[in-house]
Amino acid sequence: GNRISIIYCMRNSKGFAILEIVVSVGLIAASLFALAGTAQLAYRATIEASDRTRAGFLLEEGFEAVKTIRDNSWSGIKNLALDQPQYLEFSGGRWNTTTTPQTTDGIFTRSFIARAVLRDAAENIAPAGASDPNTRKIEFSVAWDERGRNLTMSGVSYLTNLFLE
Repeated sequence: GNRISIIYCMRNSKGFAILEIVVSVGLIAASLFALAGTAQLAYRATIEASDRTRAGFLLEEGFEAVKTIRDNSWSGIKNLALDQPQYLEFSGGRWNTTTTPQTTDGIFTRSFIARAVLRDAAENIAPAGASDPNTRKIEFSVAWDERGRNLTMSGVSYLTNLFLE
């Protein structure tokens, strides 16, 4: 009687050991898959944050480039076609505008639109009034594609003819 119960216990403990190993391997595999999925999400989030940061820098650089064009000569701003998309290119050591789309880093398209500024009788910027030839509203945008989604970052600034050419 004792011998049979000892063999039965040994068989049962071997079966439990194998079952414990299978369950442990399954838990470890599930944990590794979950960890890999989390790592993939973190990687995507890092890339997206990097793209948004670069877009922000390109937007700011665009505003500074247009200010540089203004500082070189107000006519570079005054003579822009109003309400038409413009693009920036850097050539010959200076910023220039073009109507041909320009891509930066292979994914970002930076553009801006110059708009007339109207002033009321008190010379405040207003939705209606006389056109101010020495001020332009500049609407900037940086667009890029991120995993099939078209994203845009934008901003607005006003430029004034500081030197009254």
